[in-house]
Amino acid sequence: RAMGAEISERIRKRSMVCATGQEVLAGQIIDTNTPFLMDALELEGGYLVTRGPTLEDKGGAIARAFRQAAEDAYGLMITTGGIGAEGKDQTLEALGRVDPQATMPYILKFQKGEGRHHRDGVRIGVGTLEPTLIICLPGPHDEVRLTWPVLRKGLNEGWDREALAGALADVLRRKFLEQSAGC
Repeated sequence: RAMGAEISERIRKRSMVCATGQEVLAGQIIDTNTPFLMDALELEGGYLVTRGPTLEDKGGAIARAFRQAAEDAYGLMITTGGIGAEGKDQTLEALGRVDPQATMPYILKFQKGEGRHHRDGVRIGVGTLEPTLIICLPGPHDEVRLTWPVLRKGLNEGWDREALAGALADVLRRKFLEQSAGC
């Protein structure tokens, strides 16, 4: 029993962080999120963190990466980027493929079809593919930094995916509400 608990804890503390997006792959944007999250998870969370590959904005490729993380017994996988309302953003579609019950609360809502908006809003996602907790965060670095205290608390306290997704979305919604109030 003790050995089983030790193995479960080791798996829970194994994590992978991946950026998504053609802009990152092409070197047009420097990935500052992965190093930030790796350091934060290691220093503040006690995780053993692996830098995952930068993933193309293709649902199939991202879903394969989620499946591979589960097969490789990562307890946590975090992606950054690819959650927007544009047609190229495929991270949440991939999450829905591997976990149809994933929680995907809105951060912002839009009128679908206006401008670049192929979807009706921007959402984050939290799902599972045993043994992996999958968390899909935004791409802007200030937003990833803003979510870290909530993410750290939720991981440390073992929040369920609904509570974690809701708290992450709330902190991001507040950012946009404060910005709109300042206009």
